Amino acid sequence: FERPNNPGSSVNGCDDVMRTRHITESNSNQCKQTNTFILAGTKEVKKVCRDAGALYQNQRDIRKSSQPFHVVNCVLRSKKRYPFPKCKYYEAEKKKAKIIIKCTDVSLPVHFHDEADYEDYVSTIVH
Repeated sequence: FERPNNPGSSVNGCDDVMRTRHITESNSNQCKQTNTFILAGTKEVKKVCRDAGALYQNQRDIRKSSQPFHVVNCVLRSKKRYPFPKCKYYEAEKKKAKIIIKCTDVSLPVHFHDEADYEDYVSTIVH
């Protein structure tokens, strides 16, 4: 979710955010192949777990947002997996997409699951 440093805010946005947040593959120190950032405040994303989203494919803990969000996909530049912090990323795309997220029993988002019904956009995201 959006924090003061987010991808799309600078030329090296993906590199900066992935490094600052120490995002790696689960249970390893290897560079993560891809990561999607939702450019919205935590409050807005939490609403998807409550009343701003619907059950997705009849799964109790997976919700699809009713409105699109701005998202940025950061992709590892190299096919070779390097150990953190030697990771270099590029911004694969910025787009608007309905987000699909996993929520806890207390209606908190815990994992970005997928995106759906998106439309590409070129304009800079204004916060």
